[in-house]
Amino acid sequence: MKRAWLGIVLALCSCTRLEPDIVGQGAADVNSSSDSAALPDTVLLADYNLSIGYEVESLIASDLTNDTVAWSQANRILDQYVASQPLARMRAVAEAVASRCPDLVGLQETENLRVTSGRSDVPVVPFVDSLLSWLATHPGTCTKRYAVLRSPLNVTARTLFRSDRPDLAPLGLHFEEGNAILYDASRWSVTDSSTTMFSDLLRTELLGQLMSSERAVQYGRFLHRRADGKSFVYQVWNSHLEVLSSVRKNQAAEMQTIMSRKFDWASYPGQIAFGDLNDSAGSTTLGNLTGHGWKDAWSLDPLAGIGLTCCASSGWLDRVTSTTGGKSRRIDYILSQGADTALSSEVALDTFVTTPAGDSVFASDHAMVLSRLRFRVKAP
Repeated sequence: MKRAWLGIVLALCSCTRLEPDIVGQGAADVNSSSDSAALPDTVLLADYNLSIGYEVESLIASDLTNDTVAWSQANRILDQYVASQPLARMRAVAEAVASRCPDLVGLQETENLRVTSGRSDVPVVPFVDSLLSWLATHPGTCTKRYAVLRSPLNVTARTLFRSDRPDLAPLGLHFEEGNAILYDASRWSVTDSSTTMFSDLLRTELLGQLMSSERAVQYGRFLHRRADGKSFVYQVWNSHLEVLSSVRKNQAAEMQTIMSRKFDWASYPGQIAFGDLNDSAGSTTLGNLTGHGWKDAWSLDPLAGIGLTCCASSGWLDRVTSTTGGKSRRIDYILSQGADTALSSEVALDTFVTTPAGDSVFASDHAMVLSRLRFRVKAP
């Protein structure tokens, strides 16, 4: 749900801007027979916003051209990040994945925050790599071998100095966050991928400089090879829309346009879209997608319930006292075309977890949503 403002404000203070490393694989197409009969294929899908782990909205009103203020604000969010216990949070996410064993997981806010100088107390916890490592070493009963399709965004490097305190070491920061799709590499493989930036981005004038957060639509075409020898191809999208209503609605419409350019129903009738869409079911934002044939997985399951995923109230970062954190909306979605039934639906990680240090934290201010969908697709 965050606005990726850390990347913006670091860039505001920075003389160095690193471009996102976004690669389209462009592998050869997997051909599908246009006249083959549709067959059932059941997949377990999940969507989750990992949450960067700190609130950054107050930075917008800060005079970040003042090196003393910038130093103070950077240390404040680093203190929050440490208090959120990111390694414990990622382990809780990995345990939730391992216990449910989904085929595909759409992830947002896949942060990698590193302090390169000035503080030694900030743990280096690249979110996705930490998830993969924990899943590989603590699989439980899940036999899936997970890999990830990455789409890093808001990549920024910055070194802060205190002109009034030359005795203090420079504070060096590297930040990125973005989208990723976790998949079972033992049965799924990526045959094509790309990332398309939104043209309508959240922009604001900060101290005379026009800044914008980076948002995009991630795409992957996946080949699903079942144990019975049958194979199916899915087109999969993943995105994170902005909080600001006017930008969010425009991004949802643009998301539909971006997806339509790749959308190939005749060849690949299995279509999946993950996303933290930052709006409720029935909203104009969702209407921009459901009006073009996308079905909310929750609507396919009459027993799904409300499915609240957003958002844990302030104080969720550490030592929370509320079981649910005050979640009141569902803004995290699994959308599909080609699925005719949701066999099960679940919200996970919607209560706090106890860390090895004995503290109570939420793994994120969002909850994870899962749906087991039955598709009618054609084998290639």
